[in-house]
Amino acid sequence: MTEPKRLRFSKDGRKRILGLAKICSINKWGTDKRYKAYLANQTGIHRHTIARCLDRGETCNFETVDKICTALDVDWEEVCDLSTVTDEGDRPSQRESTIDSLVTEVRQAVASRIRLECGTVKMSRHKLPIDQLVEPRLYTISYLPSEQFKSSELLTGTVDEASFDRMGIVPQHETRAEGKTLLRDHRRLLVYASPGCGKTSYLKWLATQCNQGHFLSHCVPIFIGMRAFAPQALHKNLYSFIEDYLVGCKVRNVEHVSHTLFQEDRIFLLLDGLDEVPGAVRETVDRHVEEILNRSFNSYYAFSCRLALRLGFADSFQKTVIALFNPKQRARYVERWFQASAAEPDMERRFSDRLKRHVNFGELTRTPLLLDLLCRVFQDHERFPNTRAGVYDWGLEGLLKDESRKIRTNSTLSQLTIEYTRALLQKIAAEFFLMPQPQTLFERKEVERKIRDFFHSHLQGNTSAPSARNVIQDIEVTY
Repeated sequence: MTEPKRLRFSKDGRKRILGLAKICSINKWGTDKRYKAYLANQTGIHRHTIARCLDRGETCNFETVDKICTALDVDWEEVCDLSTVTDEGDRPSQRESTIDSLVTEVRQAVASRIRLECGTVKMSRHKLPIDQLVEPRLYTISYLPSEQFKSSELLTGTVDEASFDRMGIVPQHETRAEGKTLLRDHRRLLVYASPGCGKTSYLKWLATQCNQGHFLSHCVPIFIGMRAFAPQALHKNLYSFIEDYLVGCKVRNVEHVSHTLFQEDRIFLLLDGLDEVPGAVRETVDRHVEEILNRSFNSYYAFSCRLALRLGFADSFQKTVIALFNPKQRARYVERWFQASAAEPDMERRFSDRLKRHVNFGELTRTPLLLDLLCRVFQDHERFPNTRAGVYDWGLEGLLKDESRKIRTNSTLSQLTIEYTRALLQKIAAEFFLMPQPQTLFERKEVERKIRDFFHSHLQGNTSAPSARNVIQDIEVTY
């Protein structure tokens, strides 16, 4: 038969091709989940094109079919639907070219926003370029620790609440991989971790890598913090919020553009902080997310969340957990921290030498947040306190002193001394995180009430005391 310009794999042919590719993937990597990566390596064809030919059954040019069949030693006439053969390939290829051009145009439009919102990692004292992020290790897991136990076990005290978030992680590790690799194979990635492990920084890094064309270069990256979306969730769905995002990036004809990008699975949507959604709108936000997932089933998604939160749509995602820092990662983080702070040349070495004498600080070096605190304390004092509680005490003191210098004269915080600010933060922490039941999410009005109570008892009902609402707003801006 004469070689056509375009054709489509038959249904049985696709099953045969996929079966052979998975066998080859198992032989090479020990897993059948990387069959697309195997075909891409053998043929030089982009994985997105392979997915469109094999997963979605779209027509493709003969060169693509021939390369796939040659790689698996299959006769193309045996696996293709010959009724779809056409020598008029101009129209489909022109459509593909038009979509590629649209993606390129939108990527250029959102690039500056991605650089602005995701281009740096915020530390307590300075910012680090996102390219210098110490990339975390990800473990794929089958279920979360919170899914491992029945609620009755938690209520009867069978499970130790103090170590609840860690339970079940080690025994169920399956593989360790980079997020970019996992996204190529799974399309949907849930990144779980405890607070301070770098979930937000990691999603920003993924968005930046996509923005720079290092992976998923055929998609448009959109990074959204759920803290920004949640307040609007009751009167605006997530799809409309994304359209507003594109409007803010000066994308023209947004309705057509957003519809096309979702329809063609050309979106890489990153949602950060699903655990930060208040309970009052949790159900609404989950419904908005599910609508997006159903609208574009084969787009790419990376969401972040704390370990303890269960999500109704999580079963359609590959669940992963950010592993704690190992010694090599810790060393890279410390090196980059002191370089970014323009510290004395040998301060990094002195930090590492002194840290070896404090084996009780080992737990503080395993997450970015606490390791940042340790570096800050050492830079201020050139030594460590004797206890971990002392590290927190010195760190908070340094944070308050630093930020007090930056507070604007018209800020409500300028009316409070460092001692009062410290006592206020201690009251909020104690009453939410310690008793009567630990809370990590709470309503703003609850915090406002505790601030008013604090002012009443400490400022003796002074009518010039700042507004509780303004205090919260200024704390958000300042800290």
